[in-house]
Amino acid sequence: TKRKKQEFVDKITKVQRQINDKTKSRNITILAVKESQKEQQQQMSEHHTEITNIEEDIYEKGCRLETLQAENERFQQTIDYMENQIELFNRFTEQSTADMQTLDDTNVDLLGKLEDGWVSDRKLENAFAQKDLEYIEHLTNLLKLTEKRKDKIGTVVHRLVGELQHLKYYLEGMSSPEPRPPRSHSARKGSFRRRSISNERVRSAGTPAPLADIISKRQRASSANRAKSVSSATSPYPTHTFELDGDVQRRVTIFVEDNFDVK
Repeated sequence: TKRKKQEFVDKITKVQRQINDKTKSRNITILAVKESQKEQQQQMSEHHTEITNIEEDIYEKGCRLETLQAENERFQQTIDYMENQIELFNRFTEQSTADMQTLDDTNVDLLGKLEDGWVSDRKLENAFAQKDLEYIEHLTNLLKLTEKRKDKIGTVVHRLVGELQHLKYYLEGMSSPEPRPPRSHSARKGSFRRRSISNERVRSAGTPAPLADIISKRQRASSANRAKSVSSATSPYPTHTFELDGDVQRRVTIFVEDNFDVK
């Protein structure tokens, strides 16, 4: 009985020892589990932080990617536009080159025509300058000749006025019925001398034939009137001065220029 009791006590002790061992092992395991939980929590926290950072980084990278894609699309559109512009510019450059060549050829032709025209203008200018000099020389000679003619015409007009004055006195004396007193020898000599000088002046001035015919007709008419008169005497010369008006002087001047050689 004691033996069984001792065996039983031994078994209980053994079981208690095993329980104590198991309890220690459980406590150790619980501590290990707690430590492991702490480590796992810490790792999970670290992983969460890393995941959060990674997600934020991914989001940031995604936003950047979207921005880059939008910028890339805009760059592509700009590149397409610039390619079209470059193509247009190349076409315009080719056309401009052709136009510049055409303009250069046209400018060369126009320059040649301009030089030819300039040479022709210079020749015409020299020719006209020579003509102008000749015209100036002719005008100068003509002015000198005109002055000489004016002087000669003035002299001839003055002579004609004197001759017409004597002719008027003569015709008035021949057509007058009143007897005239006989003139002295000196008066007749002076009258004859004046008529001779007058005739000489008319001959030297080149009196045309029509004027001589007119004077002859007037003299014949005066002689007929004188034959009908009672007395053959003429009135004495008047003492007043005989002057021609402007129209008569103009007509006399025209007559002299047309009929007298005063060049």
